[in-house]
Amino acid sequence: MATRTKRTAEFKFKVVLGVLKGEKQVTEIAAEFGAYPQQITNWKNRFMEQGSSIFQAPEKQRKCHLTKSERICFFSQVVFRIFRSFDSQSTCC
Repeated sequence: MATRTKRTAEFKFKVVLGVLKGEKQVTEIAAEFGAYPQQITNWKNRFMEQGSSIFQAPEKQRKCHLTKSERICFFSQVVFRIFRSFDSQSTCC
């Protein structure tokens, strides 16, 4: 009987950032990282729903007063800033 592969939080975060970047389809990313597309979609959805908790104090992590659309907007801005900083740091050959 096959055992389940346990993925680290860092691995999941890396995969989700790949999805949010939008350069590849979920199926391409799944093949690249050896995960199922539905699993990656679940990770992305969980990140979008609960990701703001990493910026909150520990006692407030369970309470989120933002709506789903506000969280999506917020994390879209955060991810945009992250990728923009990567582009500005990259050097051309």
